[in-house]
Amino acid sequence: LTGESVLLSPEYLYLGNADHFFADPRFHGVYVAVHCQSYFLFCGCEYDTLLNTILSAIDFYDRWEQMLRAAAADRAPLGRFMELAEQVMDDFMVVCNLETELLAATSVNSEEIKGTTWEYFFRNKKVSRISLNSKIFVGAGEQIPKNGYFNPCVIKSDNPNTCDKIIMYLQQDGEAIAYLSVNQTAHSYTEMEMQMIPVIAGYLLLAEEFTSGESPVRSRASFLADLLNGVRPDKDLIERYRIKMAVSVFRIAYILNRRRGDRIFSRTFIKFLRAQDIVCCEYREGIAALIDDGGGRDA
Repeated sequence: LTGESVLLSPEYLYLGNADHFFADPRFHGVYVAVHCQSYFLFCGCEYDTLLNTILSAIDFYDRWEQMLRAAAADRAPLGRFMELAEQVMDDFMVVCNLETELLAATSVNSEEIKGTTWEYFFRNKKVSRISLNSKIFVGAGEQIPKNGYFNPCVIKSDNPNTCDKIIMYLQQDGEAIAYLSVNQTAHSYTEMEMQMIPVIAGYLLLAEEFTSGESPVRSRASFLADLLNGVRPDKDLIERYRIKMAVSVFRIAYILNRRRGDRIFSRTFIKFLRAQDIVCCEYREGIAALIDDGGGRDA
């Protein structure tokens, strides 16, 4: 990276002398690392040491993501994914279903978290609902409506005894099925955590708890697809999803896609049906949809 640098590729990290870019003499002997529109300044370090440290960091994150991919391929339990997440996240993390039942958490000493209720929640496998008085902001600082956090958002607590949080929904088939919460005891890491959470969230959804046919923490579409494929869960799970689907009596309608092989048409139609809150999934060469049928029989 030189003062005469041309257009930079977004695929590379560039390292060079900061005094090529800043006229201030305080930048003499300072190194700068640049990637796209982000940069780091390094003061008081040897070039070779800095270069080896950066290469080691890149190697670590590459191996870390390989371990995530291996866990995803094995459909590992959620706890295994949280152990891997601990390697890059200093703040305390929890994953809960939408009923605030605790599914997994990173290790933490309860005394390190603000508030006196953590031990109670962990003993009862539940986490408190977000305060109704909380203010929710996106990374740019704009306030957003409650329940709008399909992207990671900072929750600013009005309670001085409660730490701020970063919240993100975990979605399956376009439906929120759980949420990831990062309790910020180390506020200086906010920007890094906002970038890391979407990466981690994508892998969490491949955990056993979100893919097993015996798990209650899946989308309604996934549950319907299992039923159509002959997976018969126990009666308690069927009852739980019946309530979740908000229908008492229903039938399954099969919609044949005459434009066979037209994936764009099928995906667009599924998106339309889900916008009407109709549970549906791809089935054979068409679409199966769950239709409320109060005057008919159970499918």
